Amino acid sequence: MVTGRENLLEALIEAFSMEKGIKDFYDYAAENVKDEKAAGQFRHLAQWENAHMDYLKFLYQAVQEDRETLTFDEFESQKMPVTHIEAGISLEKAQQLFHKKDVKDAAGAVKMAVEIEGKAYNFYRRLAKDAADSNASVIFTHMSEQEQKHIEYLRNLG
Repeated sequence: MVTGRENLLEALIEAFSMEKGIKDFYDYAAENVKDEKAAGQFRHLAQWENAHMDYLKFLYQAVQEDRETLTFDEFESQKMPVTHIEAGISLEKAQQLFHKKDVKDAAGAVKMAVEIEGKAYNFYRRLAKDAADSNASVIFTHMSEQEQKHIEYLRNLG
């Protein structure tokens, strides 16, 4: 779990894992919600998370100058366990919360997504503030800014 004391590479890996976790959650939500409009909104959010993963992957490869014995794709598929979503809660707990909140329509999907993205925004902001590595702080700050954009997008849907 992310503590804010990660060096740059650790921060990139942790951020990637959380982005992958929330992408997996949005895919799960899109498959399990009955309302097609809500499913579309969850799929759209999953695509945004893919873009975040691509960004983090690019940064990781740039920092490593592709000197790793494994490519990032190999690393992702072999050594990237997804345990948490970007809000810092477990993927399993997020899926349970989805069912507990009984998301049935687009309004419920937006409400839940705003809650998750808000937690992610605060989580990344705290990590940026507490980061021991200034480069990691920059990454976490950028990620918090992206979460703010998600929140604005979601609020405009309502």
